[in-house]
Amino acid sequence: MIDLLTTKVEPQNSNFFRTTQWVYLIGLFGHSFAGLAFWISGINELALFNGVISVPAFSVAFMVNRQGRHVLAFAFAFFELFFHQVLAVYYLGWETGAQYWFIYLAGLSFFNPFWNYKVQISLLLLTMAGFIGSYIFNYEGIYHLPPRAVSFSFYSNSVTAVMLSAFLINSYSRAAQRAEERLKGVIGELSEKNEEIATQQDNILQSINYAKTIQTAVIPDSRELARHFNEYFVLFEPASIVSGDFYWFSETKENIVVVCADCTGHGVPGGFMSMLGISFLNELVNNQKITAPAQILNELRAKVKNALQNNHQEDQPQDGMDMSICVFDKQKSTLTFAGANNGIFLLRNEDITEYKPNKNPIGSYPKEMPFEQILIDLKPKDRVYLYTDGYIDQFGGNDDKKFMKRQLKEKLIASHQLSLEQQGQQLESIFKTWRGKQEQIDDCTLIGLLV
Repeated sequence: MIDLLTTKVEPQNSNFFRTTQWVYLIGLFGHSFAGLAFWISGINELALFNGVISVPAFSVAFMVNRQGRHVLAFAFAFFELFFHQVLAVYYLGWETGAQYWFIYLAGLSFFNPFWNYKVQISLLLLTMAGFIGSYIFNYEGIYHLPPRAVSFSFYSNSVTAVMLSAFLINSYSRAAQRAEERLKGVIGELSEKNEEIATQQDNILQSINYAKTIQTAVIPDSRELARHFNEYFVLFEPASIVSGDFYWFSETKENIVVVCADCTGHGVPGGFMSMLGISFLNELVNNQKITAPAQILNELRAKVKNALQNNHQEDQPQDGMDMSICVFDKQKSTLTFAGANNGIFLLRNEDITEYKPNKNPIGSYPKEMPFEQILIDLKPKDRVYLYTDGYIDQFGGNDDKKFMKRQLKEKLIASHQLSLEQQGQQLESIFKTWRGKQEQIDDCTLIGLLV
């Protein structure tokens, strides 16, 4: 058996290759016999064309096709057939039925999957032009064959052209059927995968919602602040279901400890870090009775590093948290502040003061230094604000820029005559208006306390 396949044919082209190779072989032998028949009949021009053009063209098509150059091979065969039929009608006339091969060529122009739509339409128009031109200019033919030869030629050409056209239609139909079956299979597989993904997504969402329930349970109820402060607000806007931001407070005999923190990342990773931070704060403040904010930060950093066990590496993102801690002594009317990358604002009438933090996170850091604290004397109606960077880093506005710390200060001063509850509502509205249709980039927490 002839070796139709070679290693140079891509697997996805194997069916097209097999079909065209058999066609090229049949064309090679068919034109050889046709050339011999024309020579015997004395039609030397067609005999010469078959010998010099047709047989070599199909031979080249067969060999080139084996090299994987299917477009070139198909072009050799197609144009040989086109010019062959033009000459056949020219020399033998319309009555021999050679023009029916143009119908086959019209279907063949769409058979090659490697030709784009424009090429296929162009070849179809060329074939139609050949058919019409042959009728107009070459109806009679140059050679006048005997009636029996004309009848034989007509029936052989017409039947062969019809059979080949039927073969093309069958090929198109089978290809469409195979494509439909493959499509149904792919759709079935996609449906199964989509069901699996939907089930997994539901399970993940349930787990995340359960994590949110746990996180909500361990974060203190903000209404507890009403027992210690004349007015307050807590603006808490997670970017995802679970938040990487958290706030925490605790009451001791002499002090009220208020914490605002931003953990690495947001969503589930940040949520796990927040749970770790809350757990350690409970241990340090409520169990060990540590109320000095700098000491809390130092001890908390040691616990976080020990829990995560990650020494600093240049190419590795560090897990941890930024945090501001305010310890209020209500009898002395003082505030002791310490911050790990998170500062606070103190608003007194229309004057706002920013107390900056140590530039160290709670976690591993190459230039680690002890945290320091600041003692602040408070006056009645002072307002203290703790915040994370989610508010000031949010993109939005007309120019799609960050909100920035400067603008937050301006908004706090402009609304200082409002109650803290009203101010919190206004700041929430400002944040949402600024964000607009933009995605919230990070968790956002802003706490306001009236002394």
